Amino acid sequence: MKALAKSLDLPQSNQSNQSDGLPRGEAERSGEFGLPRGVSAEEIFGYIYAILHSPEYRRRYRDFLRIDFPRIPLPKSWKQFRQLATLGRELVSLHLMNHPKLQSAGDGTIQTARL
Repeated sequence: MKALAKSLDLPQSNQSNQSDGLPRGEAERSGEFGLPRGVSAEEIFGYIYAILHSPEYRRRYRDFLRIDFPRIPLPKSWKQFRQLATLGRELVSLHLMNHPKLQSAGDGTIQTARL
């Protein structure tokens, strides 16, 4: 996750990260809402989920997040967007406890609980 945080290239200030266009080279392939054709709502959600769970993002914007809604930085490229979207969707499935890595051979019965 540390490598992911370093690759985000977040702005150094709390300035707006709004952009009037897509990353270079993608404008001609834009679909609805200025996104590339084929981008699903699940991918957008995964990207945002990955950003909001990044330790670097939380550290850098800690003070700002206490007083306002989060701002989501735009990716440098669609390749980076897709990578973060994939990681975010995987993190969602882990948090919902339905990731294949969490499936066990047991019957789900808890024998003892430690608090």
